Amino acid sequence: MPISIQHKLGLLQDLLQNHVSEKFLTTNESEQLKQILTALAQDPALDPALASTIDEISSASHTETMDSEAVQQWLNTMSSLT
Repeated sequence: MPISIQHKLGLLQDLLQNHVSEKFLTTNESEQLKQILTALAQDPALDPALASTIDEISSASHTETMDSEAVQQWLNTMSSLT
């Protein structure tokens, strides 16, 4: 049984929240982040407003560190849209 968009978004929010609190992601967390972003980006049922946020996160996740303010903004956006 595949996981729902809501579960995927929950996992994404957990990973991003961990980044905010710890200021980094482990190698495993980074891999999980990439996988969940790919899965969400390929899901045709994803809300277009969320798709834009997913694209932003995906672009930023290719760097070693992500800006904490941007991460917090993404979390706020996802919370308001879900």
